[in-house]
Amino acid sequence: MSNYPTFGGMVDEQILQMGRLAAEPRQARENSQLLWTYLEAEAKKEEPSSFARICYALMLEEPEAFAFAYTLCRWSEGAASLGWGELLDICQSIGERPAEESLALLFVSVDGDAVLRPAAEDFMCGRMPRLPDGVTWDAGEGELCHGSALLEEMREFLARYDRETPHSPVVLALQGDKGSGRQFLLAKLAAATMGGLLAVDPAGYTGGTERDLLLTALLYRLYICVCEYGHGDEPLLRRLSNTLGIVFVTCGPQGRPHMGQEGILLLRRVPSLTQPERARMMERVLPEHSLRGFGSAEEAAGLYRMNPGQIAELANRLRAEMLSCGGALSDQTVRELFADAAAPTLMTGAKRLETSLTMEDLVLPTRQKSQLESICGFARMRGTVYQDWNFAAKSPYGKGMSILFYGSSGTGKTMAAMVLANELGLALYRVDLSQLISKYIGETQKNIGKIFDEAEKCDCILFFDEADALFARRGEASDSQEKYSNAEIAYLLQRTEEYDGISILATNLLQNFDEAFRRRIRYMIHFPVPDAAMRGAMWRGVFPREAPVGDIDFDFLAAQFELTGAEIKNCALHAAHMAALGGREIRMEDLLDAAGNEYAKQGKTIGPQVRLRIGQ
Repeated sequence: MSNYPTFGGMVDEQILQMGRLAAEPRQARENSQLLWTYLEAEAKKEEPSSFARICYALMLEEPEAFAFAYTLCRWSEGAASLGWGELLDICQSIGERPAEESLALLFVSVDGDAVLRPAAEDFMCGRMPRLPDGVTWDAGEGELCHGSALLEEMREFLARYDRETPHSPVVLALQGDKGSGRQFLLAKLAAATMGGLLAVDPAGYTGGTERDLLLTALLYRLYICVCEYGHGDEPLLRRLSNTLGIVFVTCGPQGRPHMGQEGILLLRRVPSLTQPERARMMERVLPEHSLRGFGSAEEAAGLYRMNPGQIAELANRLRAEMLSCGGALSDQTVRELFADAAAPTLMTGAKRLETSLTMEDLVLPTRQKSQLESICGFARMRGTVYQDWNFAAKSPYGKGMSILFYGSSGTGKTMAAMVLANELGLALYRVDLSQLISKYIGETQKNIGKIFDEAEKCDCILFFDEADALFARRGEASDSQEKYSNAEIAYLLQRTEEYDGISILATNLLQNFDEAFRRRIRYMIHFPVPDAAMRGAMWRGVFPREAPVGDIDFDFLAAQFELTGAEIKNCALHAAHMAALGGREIRMEDLLDAAGNEYAKQGKTIGPQVRLRIGQ
């Protein structure tokens, strides 16, 4: 910075005159009066000069202000920068020894020269500041997602702080999950009371630029927010709050900044979006027509309890997919994107199951199919019942949907769970029992807790296959092993009842279930062994459209072989492999041979009509 135009006319003649007088320490009294008169006059203006505003913001004393004017004068006349020692000498010749911390905020020593910090140079030139690494400016733009109650409470707190405790270091902290809107709420608060928010990411921020951060906040009238606070960030938080007076913090659900004995901490948790708030945000930010596959935005908001960050991410993915295909997306694709956004990943110990099958693909008796369809409808209306009709006030816990599928192996329980998730557009995660059960005392409860804690953060369906292994009957605690086993079952019952989402349990052995848990089940559906009519429908629907199928007597197969859906699928795959190996279409004899193998595995013998058919 070597000439006057660098500052775009922001250095006026009065500043230059004061800078020249700074070189005349014998006129200290006159210089002091000139500076005082200048700053008083600037304070009365609607738009004070940048020089005056920097003096106000940093509360510069006369020596530092004159040294500042002197450096501006030298640069405007093309002279070289002052050395750091010369800068201190100028200050000391005018008055007392300068406050070096104030000078260190305004200037940085570069190869021994005193150079204006980038934020001060940008402020003088009327530019947006160059920010240190790991720091962003959040202006709080966009419409508020949450209700205004928390924002108003924080605004009142800041007003009382200014009036009653202006000298105590204060931290205003918001707890919540990632994407819950913590930083956005604080940015809204900062924009309403000051110029905005400087968001500091401690992971990418380097402490060597702390003075640049402070200078930017002071000059541009910004609050500083330490994002995702951890225990290692306490020294940074203390330094910032001691200098600025008040600092904002975002932290996890269990995070808690430490302020010591002299500091003040206001800690609040960001509330989850209500269903109406989610619906309004979805209507506002999601691309047009993306909600057409749902009855309404309210229905989508009831199914997907996403936070603001997840909804914003979903909007970006929908736009990208629409751009990729050059048009509107199918309802199935939209539902898959909704499910991914609501439950992008879960935890170790659960695997996601996906299918393209729909309710029409399920072969079940009319009553069972009607029950499944009703459950889908109930899930869509949960928001209306609990939120709009306020049943949540009458049900402080147990607002989730627990469903039990029971019946013989292979009767379609897992497929029904996948279809149910597909119909609702929710991710389905099958809990891996081997990852839950531990021989070490207390580890099983800890693993169960992790599963439910993670599931609470996203919209998904938890599926416990072979659930009787977990939800077994409790017995008399005759030894310590049974005592701990009973404790594990009791904890599982408690967490299942408290879970706010949808959980599906499947078992072949209903009689092994604990009675206390059966009472807590909201819906129970029996999956019977299929009769001949159902088996015929299964045989006809088991082959893909692309498979080369010959002349098959499906009614004969259904009548002669009492097989479950899973066993019929095994027969179809066995016959398909035989046909592919022979380079021909799938024949009746392939299916008879495959069905015979299934019977042999079960220790059954084929009937005389089948023997006659295969020529035995």
